[in-house]
Amino acid sequence: MFVTCSACGALNQEVGKYCEQCGTKVVGLVSADPADALNLDEVVPPAGVAENGNGAGIFPSLDAPAAPPVMVESDPAPEGTPPLGADVPTSEPIPAAPTVPSAPPEGGTTGRVRFVRLENGVQNPLQSFVVPVGSRMLIGRTDPANGVFPDVDIMMWSQRVTTPDGPLYTVHRKQCFVSRDGDGVLWVVDYKEYVGDTMVSPAGSGQFRTIPALAGDREANAEGGIRLEVGDRLLMGQAEGMLIFVITQE
Repeated sequence: MFVTCSACGALNQEVGKYCEQCGTKVVGLVSADPADALNLDEVVPPAGVAENGNGAGIFPSLDAPAAPPVMVESDPAPEGTPPLGADVPTSEPIPAAPTVPSAPPEGGTTGRVRFVRLENGVQNPLQSFVVPVGSRMLIGRTDPANGVFPDVDIMMWSQRVTTPDGPLYTVHRKQCFVSRDGDGVLWVVDYKEYVGDTMVSPAGSGQFRTIPALAGDREANAEGGIRLEVGDRLLMGQAEGMLIFVITQE
């Protein structure tokens, strides 16, 4: 910012107290530059405007709401023309886009699928697990000593068989894999070391068959598993530790 010396008219930067040309004191003089002419310390607020020492009434507060835009009509509008700012209805309402229900994937199941344990033919919802879409879950029993931690631990649901050597579990640490692909199709495959130890009873059938035996009647995947359907029953283990799950859809 520059200030003008009242004695010689020279422009001085507002960093000194005296004119750089004639030495006249220049402190407090108003700048000659129109862009810098406003000095808030010397402006008196108009009547009725509160003073806060920061030029209140000259510059609006940053927190103050912006003034609404002013709409101006220059020439008279033709008769029948709605006023400015009014909502103009369309001649016909715009229809909403139709909702197209998504078709279930071919061969797949929609919704949540749950495996529920059957006890004497009765479902026990407290002993169940869900297989989400896109998952592949190891079913078995936890054995920290051997580093086995299946996704679904069925040990707590199976009974132990007592032998002279101690309790014996009749379900494997790694019993089988149950998966559900991106289309919602369910698959089951034996763990590679225990092929034939997991059996399936198709919906409506009272006979359990091994997964390899069903491969000729059911679609199989590259892993060697077969496709499962809602209503199928899955048997794991033997004798007193046998577990049976029925596939339900929610």
